[in-house]
Amino acid sequence: MRDPSQANMFSEQNGFWRPSYDGGGLLNLMSSISLACGNDCPAYPPLAGVDCSDWQRARNLVLILADGVGGDFIARTRPGGFLHRHQLATLSSVCPTTTACAIPTVMTGLPPAAHGLTGWHVYLQEIDAITAVLPLTTHGLALVNGEAPIDANTLFGYPKIYQRLGRPSHVVSPARIAESTFSRLHANGATLHPYYPDERSLLERLPFCRRRHDFFGTLRRICHETGPPKFVYAYWPDFDHTAHGAGVDSPAAVGCFHQFESRLEAFVDEMRGSDTLVLVTADHGFLDSPSDRQIHLDDHVAFRDMLLRPLCGERRFAYSYLKPGVRADFEEYVATVFAGRMEAWSRERLLDEQWLGPGPNSAQLDRRLGDFVLAMKDDWTVVDHEADEKPLPMLGVHGGLSREEMLIPLCAMAA
Repeated sequence: MRDPSQANMFSEQNGFWRPSYDGGGLLNLMSSISLACGNDCPAYPPLAGVDCSDWQRARNLVLILADGVGGDFIARTRPGGFLHRHQLATLSSVCPTTTACAIPTVMTGLPPAAHGLTGWHVYLQEIDAITAVLPLTTHGLALVNGEAPIDANTLFGYPKIYQRLGRPSHVVSPARIAESTFSRLHANGATLHPYYPDERSLLERLPFCRRRHDFFGTLRRICHETGPPKFVYAYWPDFDHTAHGAGVDSPAAVGCFHQFESRLEAFVDEMRGSDTLVLVTADHGFLDSPSDRQIHLDDHVAFRDMLLRPLCGERRFAYSYLKPGVRADFEEYVATVFAGRMEAWSRERLLDEQWLGPGPNSAQLDRRLGDFVLAMKDDWTVVDHEADEKPLPMLGVHGGLSREEMLIPLCAMAA
């Protein structure tokens, strides 16, 4: 297993971990999968130091993305467990370390700089509104009949990875989000398979025909289908949901992970002889930010008055749009009042140092980064909100550049 602290492709400075886009990250994993599935010319480098030779030969190449299950979490929670025993490498996520940036990277093979989705909440100059880009909801716009606030084909107009693969592709997604505009457009070129919650208590009450459509039942069905070799991408969100509310090391979150790991091991055992290779990774890791480590801008009116609009992005990586003439005051406030809790990085620094990945950059990237990003230190978060909403309480958080959030596992199991 590669130790990221010893690899040149990882770096840490002043508590901030830099993502790898040149051989050690989630982006490079997708390039390696693309190569294994017949795309001879991925736009970004494949994984370095990881033997991927068996991937091309597998009849079923399955990538399971376990939302929020970071590398550090697995190492401290289940050392010697099923996933830890099958871990090939520790990779980096993208910047920021959030589903809204990482999942588009998985489904496109592009870094955030290229697909242009910069966080959960993105300011879209096209409609002059802050938008949650995955559910496509926004504030302050009168929409008719639940229509999207922006033309989704334009917003998500970049190419999808399944359109470039040389084998049939399948996307397995929770039924509640499978038919969303985001899911449908990002699965372009693949067959989309909704699945239903896999809690055993619920499954026991469902007709038998529905039980085979839980997460692992859906994977089992797809892998047993006849036809040419296939690629399957499967998204499992349950741990992320639990960790946000209860905390990453809570009994609820740990129990959720143990149940997933147990069912994964059973699935791999059941698939023996099917020529299936299962890869497991994550989009980000987690840490807890208790209430006394949360900065609420309601308590910092002078700071909020410098902002042209509410903070965008993530609580751990927040984009700030400034009113004219306040730049010096803004930087001084962060350096003094918020000293030791956050740093203010200019948009120019983000772009010059390619924190969101190499180009070619999205034409909208500059406008979606604000003037500064607030990069949170240690376990601090910053909470802002629109005037007509209350902030959602969260104990478990991600989006920042800590080791816990940045490092993700790459595990492989042959069946």
